[in-house]
Amino acid sequence: AVVSTQSTGLNEYVSTKCTTEPVSTALVSQYNVVVLTDSSREEQLSIGEFCHGNGIKLICANSNGVFGSIFCDFGPEFRVSDTNGEQVLSVMVSAITKDADGIVTCLDEKRHGSY
Repeated sequence: AVVSTQSTGLNEYVSTKCTTEPVSTALVSQYNVVVLTDSSREEQLSIGEFCHGNGIKLICANSNGVFGSIFCDFGPEFRVSDTNGEQVLSVMVSAITKDADGIVTCLDEKRHGSY
């Protein structure tokens, strides 16, 4: 529901709907873009195959504690344009406090070279 509310603020001409109905191809076929959150891999694959075959854009977002993942399938014609040429930033987390305002400590960008 938070994503639905906040994404509407990005573009007033785009309507969003949050539903707790069971995800089905009948439900998904009503939309141009579908966002699945914390769904099972099986559901993502099934709905993903349906969306891809029917030109429906798909975003899958999962959160597992401090780790998360996002997968996007916007169709075969979608192209990414790199606007600044900067390298993608990655960090290794070394510690997270349990305080109310948790503090995340990251390691310097030093890899051990064993992979």
